[in-house]
Amino acid sequence: MRLWEGRRIGGLVRYNVGPEEEGLPQVPPEVLRCVGFLSPREDASPDGTVFFVKVNDPATSSEVSGVYAVTAKHMLQDYAVEESSDKAWLRLNKRAGGVARIYTQIKDWIQHPDADVAIHPWPREHCFDIESFPVRQHLIDDIKVEWKVGPGDEVFLSGLFWHHSGETKNAPIVRVGNIAAMRGDKIYTTNYGPMDAYLIEVRSLGGLSGSPVFFNGGGLRTMSIPAVSIGGRPLPSRTEKRVLAEGFFLLGLVHGHYRERAQRIDIEEGFINSGVAIVVPADKIQELIVDPKEVDIRRKRNEEENRKKASTASDRAKPELTDEEFQKTLERASHRVAPD
Repeated sequence: MRLWEGRRIGGLVRYNVGPEEEGLPQVPPEVLRCVGFLSPREDASPDGTVFFVKVNDPATSSEVSGVYAVTAKHMLQDYAVEESSDKAWLRLNKRAGGVARIYTQIKDWIQHPDADVAIHPWPREHCFDIESFPVRQHLIDDIKVEWKVGPGDEVFLSGLFWHHSGETKNAPIVRVGNIAAMRGDKIYTTNYGPMDAYLIEVRSLGGLSGSPVFFNGGGLRTMSIPAVSIGGRPLPSRTEKRVLAEGFFLLGLVHGHYRERAQRIDIEEGFINSGVAIVVPADKIQELIVDPKEVDIRRKRNEEENRKKASTASDRAKPELTDEEFQKTLERASHRVAPD
């Protein structure tokens, strides 16, 4: 057996134990385990993707101070308008095996006023086989400069594949591509107006709306790093250096893809996927999570949870929550008024 140390998740140190001949997987397991599927009704087939992020507020001693479900805001709007549904159903893998369907009230999702992003508070303790991605490990401007991120850099995403969502458990797929265009001038969209977004070449299809997109910084890169003098004193300039880098960062979430008209011989004109998808930047997710009002609600909710834990402390291991018990816990977490 061998202990593997990696810093691939946004530079965070993580350890893996495995046989000597095995290396770290090409795609971290968190990429697949952070996603679930979305539908407008309990009996409907999934048609969108949801993923989970976690945050650790600097003022707290807990490793995780908050967990949130994240998806594209337009999915919820479509459910309300086109499906006449007041709920968004999440299909999630369970630790004990199988899947569970958990509903959320659309009105309880926190929707970004200017971006295609929505988040929903999620209990820190649950019985699902999901691993939340640290939201602060996203592609910030400093990393873009230092890592010289630009068009051609590799990205990948995980999410729903309509034709194979899985029977006994969710089966998310991974698609690999590259950054096609960085953020800059706003991108025009037919239904949602100008958007602050990246463009990626990844052959996004329906069902991947709301999917997390990751920047892969691994490999030999030319990096821009602060210059230092011979004596080690920092200089105001920067220098370029070829280094073997490793790291995955959250780039954002899939809004949708461009379509092009196609004319085939003896076949009616239709649309094909252009291969270019629109990605809402991850900092739009963080804006909702670090909003002062949300931070205060999160703090008070955690204090209340800690008080309850202290008053019911026991040496006996607590059984996992049933789906019904978790649903009640989720409803309490959804309340937008902080506990007294």
